[in-house]
Amino acid sequence: MALTLKERIYILKKWIQTILAHIVIVPIFKWLRTRFFKNSITLSFPLHGDNYISIPWFRGVLVAKKVISKEDEITKIELTGLDENRGFAGTMKVITVHFTKRKPLTFVMKTNDCVTLSKRFQVICQGRIREALFYKNFVDIPQTPFTVYSFGNSFTGDVVLIMELMPKFHGLNFYFGNQIWGGFKTEELLLRKPDDTAMTIMKEVVDSFVDLHAKYWNDRALLSPKFSWVKAYDWYHGRGEESWTLAIKKGESCWSSLKKNKNIKFSSRLINIIDESYKRTSWGAFQSYLKEGQGLRNKKVPPFTLTHGDLHAANLFYSSSSVRDKRSVVGVDWSEVSIWEPMTDLGQMVISDVQEKIDHQELVSYYWNKLIDKGVSPSEFPLSTALEFYQRGPVEKWIWMVCIMPGFNVPDVAMQYFHDKLINFIQENGNYDYYILKPIVTII
Repeated sequence: MALTLKERIYILKKWIQTILAHIVIVPIFKWLRTRFFKNSITLSFPLHGDNYISIPWFRGVLVAKKVISKEDEITKIELTGLDENRGFAGTMKVITVHFTKRKPLTFVMKTNDCVTLSKRFQVICQGRIREALFYKNFVDIPQTPFTVYSFGNSFTGDVVLIMELMPKFHGLNFYFGNQIWGGFKTEELLLRKPDDTAMTIMKEVVDSFVDLHAKYWNDRALLSPKFSWVKAYDWYHGRGEESWTLAIKKGESCWSSLKKNKNIKFSSRLINIIDESYKRTSWGAFQSYLKEGQGLRNKKVPPFTLTHGDLHAANLFYSSSSVRDKRSVVGVDWSEVSIWEPMTDLGQMVISDVQEKIDHQELVSYYWNKLIDKGVSPSEFPLSTALEFYQRGPVEKWIWMVCIMPGFNVPDVAMQYFHDKLINFIQENGNYDYYILKPIVTII
């Protein structure tokens, strides 16, 4: 598709930034660190591709976080790969810290995958340093793992996160029985409660996140410069048109190829919906939605809060070690943390993971009642509005995602699964003829 002059300039600037970071800045820093700062307490932090952790540096980190005392001496630090690391843009390793007089401690280190120019380019364009900034700025959120170190550089795209290894935490994706990404493990089967259903698990997710949503509900502070790094901040200020439009064009281009794939049994209804959605989607329509509620039944400015931005079961963990324990849900991978309305997150997870038939109105009502109990005004956010957001938001996001997924080498069997889940959700929730696409990831 033809690019505008502004879009071409945007891409050129990002490529210049990427080349400077990849060929000049990062190699020079790594050389200086190895040559002069290998044992520095402040400058010897790890980056993607490193196969060691500086003992003086990490000891300083752990002491500062009060994980260990000043008297604890580290003898060695081991780095090993993390099994079942399925992340699209990050790499994770296990850090094992050995001491002279105490048991070893284990952590997880996550870094952005910037090993090639093209990968660094996409990481920079996607703004994937958000996760590091999230852990720095929102330290009191219980729905996150304990993080001992968080670093992000917006120019190079490098991110380093070191957080607790959660041996007693169990991924929600297996509880839902999603066989696309892997089967059940024996221990996870044993952890399931006899009365676990998709609805009970979804309600536990609601219980874990509704406090966060209520706390930041329509909080204008989220739109202050302090949070300019949060996804959607620029959109609310009328900025980011070039990157947003490029991502929409990318999705439309990918869709032109995807719908020709004979290995996927496409619904003619879904083809028509997606075709019409791209025709009607534009930056102007998006801005009218944010400023005037254009496209909504009540034509009111949509509410916003702090949302995870990529809520699906593989990004969520139970913290129980026994079926009799009280479980709580912890979220990871906050790289898409957003200023947005929360029903998109809720519905995205239903499309992604819930295979059994559920009562969608029951789920939305459960969330809405919890939100109202936390102090959100029912007149400001009536149940009918919550239902409309639930019907529209997840589909607006999933239409774009399903189009670009083949670019991540998602197999046809998984594409068929997500195709079927998307059209089923549409038919069960409003069954609109088109959707104005909005919350996208900047992939060029």
